[in-house]
This record gives sequence, structure tokens and C-alpha cells, in this order.
Amino acid sequence: MKEIKTDLNIVTIGDDESTRMEISQTDQHKLFDLLQSPYSNPIESIIRETATNSWDAHKEAGVEEPIMVMFDYTPSEGYSVSFVDNGIGMSPDRIKNVYTKYLKSTKTDTNDLVGYFGIGSKSPLSYVDEYYLTTRYDGIEYQYMIRKGDDGFPVLDPLDDPMPTSDRNGTTVKMFIASVDDLILFEKGIHNQLKYFSHLYVVDNSQVMNLGQLNDFKIVEGKNFIFRRDDDASTKRSDLELVIGEVRYPIDWKAIDMAPVAFNGN
Repeated sequence: MKEIKTDLNIVTIGDDESTRMEISQTDQHKLFDLLQSPYSNPIESIIRETATNSWDAHKEAGVEEPIMVMFDYTPSEGYSVSFVDNGIGMSPDRIKNVYTKYLKSTKTDTNDLVGYFGIGSKSPLSYVDEYYLTTRYDGIEYQYMIRKGDDGFPVLDPLDDPMPTSDRNGTTVKMFIASVDDLILFEKGIHNQLKYFSHLYVVDNSQVMNLGQLNDFKIVEGKNFIFRRDDDASTKRSDLELVIGEVRYPIDWKAIDMAPVAFNGN
């Protein structure tokens, strides 16, 4: 998303010089604590940020097929969720010079992609201490673990040597889910955060989710509106929301001094 800059005309009074504020070099780990936990609802934020990055990767690559959110379960590892795309993939250079850099983003020169601060891709660290990234780029697959370091700084560790692959470019972000209760929160979060994602498919190998609610819906879109109708038609009345790039943003009606506005889809 493009940055809008505004020039300010600053007039100082007196002879004292302005002092540029800085981040303490010896206390940067505190900043990473803030960057890793900026969300009031970590699970729903992870879903929104990671799925948005997956869909942006498809848009960069010109891929129209859906991204996939996959839930799995094994007795040895428990429950997990993976966000899977067949987008552009990430080269080692992009991993090193963009992905591992907080506030660095490839999306600041376009409004076709969502994102700006380079923080959302690391949002899983607000819920887990480590997560896993597999990316395929130009016939080579790379595997990494991203974790919270002992000194408070996030760390990216290569897991295996790069391996040749015949699979398409793309990226998978995988994290483990703490409990069945949290699994249900992930289901709710997908419905809340990705309700306007028209290119999304949820796969449930854990056999716990209500896939009818997550996959069976229709998106109706006009010039200035977008509306979702679930096939079960359980919710016919919906609060008006702001949607940017298929991402849903609730409206703070108190902040704009208006009564809530609802839409009836019948």
C-alpha cells in the first residue's frame, strides 16, 4: 500500500536546537517485544495478516486460483494450521533483505497489494514461540524456522539444505495450535477476518471444523459495495463494514459520531 507523505512547515522559537529521538541501541529487544505482540486478538490477527500475504503473493504472480488454509492433526504433533499459496515464492535474497527486516516491505509502491509495515508476516510470534516457513523459488525449496531468540530478538534458522523441486513457486506458513479450544477460535477467526476473501479454500484434516460455514458462501459485489451470503442463510442482517483489498475493517461508529448502520441481504 502506497505511503502518503505530507510536508510540514516547522517554526522553532528560541535558540535551542531540536533533538532527534532515537531507539536505544542497548534496549532494542524491548521494541521487538512490542512488535511481536501488537494485537489485541492474536489468533484473528494471524489469520488476517498471513492470509492477506498469501493472496498478495498470488496477485504478484498473476495466479487466480484460491489460497488454502489447511488444518491438520497427528498424535505426535497435535493440531496445526498452514497457509498455503502458489504465488511468487521467496528467493534467499528476499528472505534475508525483506522478510527478516521489520518495517521493510515490498508493497509500499502499489495500492494493488495490502500491507506496508513489514510486521504482519511475523504475526505468528504473537501466539507461538516458533513457526515454520517453506518456500519454493525457481525450482528450489527452502525451509526455515522463525523463533523468539533468547535475547528477545526474533531469529530465522534454515532447517535443511535447499532442495531441487518440480513444484510450482509458492510459500507455506505453518504453526501449531495449542488446544482444541483454540482450534475453534481459528475457525471463528477465519469466518470473521476472511469473510470477503473470494479466493479462499479451507481444508480440514483435523475433522473438527464446520467447513460448510467456511467454504459455502457467495460474494455479491457492486461498484461501491460487497456483501457475503452464507449458504445456510443464518445471518441475513449484517453490520456495515469497510473492505479494502478483501480485508474487513469494522467501523467505529462512536468515533465518527454516527448510529450503526446495518445491511439486510434479503
